[in-house]
Amino acid sequence: YYSTNAQIFGNLIGVAADGVTPLGNTYSGIYMLNQSSNNLIGGTNAGQANTIAYSGQYGVLISGTGGQVRSNTIRGNSIYSNSSQGILLSNNGNDSLAPPVAAALAFVFVFNPSTGPVNQLLGPLGLHNPPLWFYSPAWSKPSILILGLWGVGETMIIFLAGLLDVPRQLYEAADIEGANGWQKFRLVTLPSISPVIFFSLVIGVIEGFQFFTGAYIASLTASGGTTNDVATNLGFPQNSLLFYSVRLYGSAFVNFQMGYASALAWMLFAVTMVCTVVIIKTSKRWVHYAGGGGFR
Repeated sequence: YYSTNAQIFGNLIGVAADGVTPLGNTYSGIYMLNQSSNNLIGGTNAGQANTIAYSGQYGVLISGTGGQVRSNTIRGNSIYSNSSQGILLSNNGNDSLAPPVAAALAFVFVFNPSTGPVNQLLGPLGLHNPPLWFYSPAWSKPSILILGLWGVGETMIIFLAGLLDVPRQLYEAADIEGANGWQKFRLVTLPSISPVIFFSLVIGVIEGFQFFTGAYIASLTASGGTTNDVATNLGFPQNSLLFYSVRLYGSAFVNFQMGYASALAWMLFAVTMVCTVVIIKTSKRWVHYAGGGGFR
């Protein structure tokens, strides 16, 4: 299969590197031409089945409606989609970016002012002027906040593990002393899970300063631009989604101001480090460990 718009649609099954020879159910022989870099992207043969390699600034592997592109190895630099019908797969051989990217694309579609199901439901409920969500400077940040709640599940699993680790005998002792539900929560539960709160707070602060994927994908998707329009659509609408990391990315890889981007990166590191150190230093006042240890 050979594509000139960096998109693959449908089930590509049993195609060799020549694009003609059938290979049964082997997923191989895929070539793409990246428009932005004009590089030959990918390519496998029968002896390298389930391996797709690509290069270029915006090398993309996309699964179209009803189809999948499957591989065990995907190598490249970045992922971007200018198609509303595709699902992004992987970045640099790591699937960790696929859920945030897919979630951002899905939320932009769900909160579309014209065709999104959210505004379609708000109309019959009496809200005749529903928000524009990602398309409005006033509502883009609340939309990103709602998008961020989509990934709260990982933190909830950590909190659940902490709650299950609270010694039951502490609750039994509190019951004997006549403590009510609020007192048990304040004097038993919170101190017991304070290390979990501390860990989640530090990780949350670091990830908050580095927030990038949701804002980047949402701004480019809502603007309707392509990979060639990143310079003009970054932070859409009206720079309301131009977070610090997005600005850093734009300075480095869009405007190629590497010196300025390096200064921004060092500033980000310094501010993040200072906030982390402050949290760690103050943790001894409110974080309680079972063995009496902790940061000093």
